[in-house]
Order: sequence, then C-alpha cells, then structure tokens
Amino acid sequence: MKTKTPDHLKGLIYTTGILDCETKASYWLTVHATTRGVTPLSASIEVFIQVEDVNDNSPLTSDPIYHPVVMENSPKDLSVIRIQAQDPDFTAMPGRLSYRISAGNPQNFFSINSKTGLITTTSRKLDREQQAEHFLEVTVMDSPVMSRLSTVWVIVHIQDENDNAPTFTESVYWISLPERDRNKRGDPVYRVFASDLDLDTNGNITYSIVGGNDDEKFSIDPLTAMVSSHKMVTAGSYDIITISND
Repeated sequence: MKTKTPDHLKGLIYTTGILDCETKASYWLTVHATTRGVTPLSASIEVFIQVEDVNDNSPLTSDPIYHPVVMENSPKDLSVIRIQAQDPDFTAMPGRLSYRISAGNPQNFFSINSKTGLITTTSRKLDREQQAEHFLEVTVMDSPVMSRLSTVWVIVHIQDENDNAPTFTESVYWISLPERDRNKRGDPVYRVFASDLDLDTNGNITYSIVGGNDDEKFSIDPLTAMVSSHKMVTAGSYDIITISND
C-alpha cells in the first residue's frame, strides 16, 4: 500500500488566510529544507510572492452625501458640484471611474460629466416655488468589465430669487360702509390681502394707495394693509381707489 507523503515533506506552500493586495501587495518568505539524517543538513531559499490585484473594492466618494446650493433660474451649464471618488483597488487607473445620474432627474434639470463627475444645470429653468430640493442619486462605476459600483445622494437646494409678483386674493373689492360723520381718528374700512410666493425678504409686501384718493379720504397701513377712512361718508356716494402691493 502506497503511503501518502505529508505536505510539509513536499515543500508545498499554502495560504493560511485571505490575501488582500491593498493591505499587503507582496511577501518575502525564507524556506528552510532539512535532511532527516543523523547529522542533519539544511539549506534555505528566499521565495517572493506577489499578490495579484482583483477588482474587489467599490469606488468611494469623498462625502457620504452632498448638499450643493443653486440659485433658481440659473443659466445652462452652471457648475453645481463635482463628485469626488476614488477606487481603493491597488491597480486602479486614474480616470477609470465613470459617473451617471441614476435617479431623481426625470425632467433633466441636471447633467453630469461621465468622466469628471461634474454636475451642471441644463437649459431647463429651476423654479424654487415648484420644487425647492432635488434628490439626485449618482452611481459611480469603476470599470466596464466585472465592474463594481457605489451610489451617493446629492441633495440640490434651490435658493430663492425675487421672481414672483405679489397677488391680491381678489381683483376688485366691493365694500359697503354705513353713513357717518367725519372722524379724525380714522375708522377701519377693510383689510386687503396679498400673497407672494417668494421667501423671506423677497416675499415681504408693502401696500400703498396709488389712485382715486386725491382728497385723502382714505389711508392704508403699508404693512397690515388695513384701509381706513378719515372723512365723512354720505349715503349714495362711492369712491374707487387703487391699491398697489410691492
């Protein structure tokens, strides 16, 4: 019966764990061979083991999520943000990564350079009043063959521009007042109301009477839009005044 020779007598070298090229790319081993005689003799040899790289790492972006800010109504080809990524694989070549917007851009408000990762605006105008934030999913791929990929979120915040005129709730207000004598203090008549879709100071509204008030019978609070009368109101009379909001 033939006896199997143990591996350590064959001189075979085996791995004892998982090799990772990115952690250690090569090994120098010193192998000793010893005879089994009464007076052992030995020799040694150096063995160089090169760990070959495989594509086992996905691209990594510099940030887990990006928050760029862009003004609404921005022109085409305005730079929004550049996605910065790298491939941890040992033999990764610069420029091998490719980028694409994989979700969140159905109306094509944004485009991305597939080689540089630069996101820019398109000819579609951004409107904060329609959509204040755009959630883009960007996919980064390391090679066309046996590729590995990763995704990152880009939340584009649209900054407000004063591009909306304030509007009144009614085009014409019909107000009926009881007859009364002159009142120097000014009696409240009616409070008009206007709204502005713009934000913060862009949405602040001031009111003024710009027509039909030559005798200064009426006044308006520029902030509250409360109209008051300062003179006598007689039965059957009427006044037409024009109010502006800015």
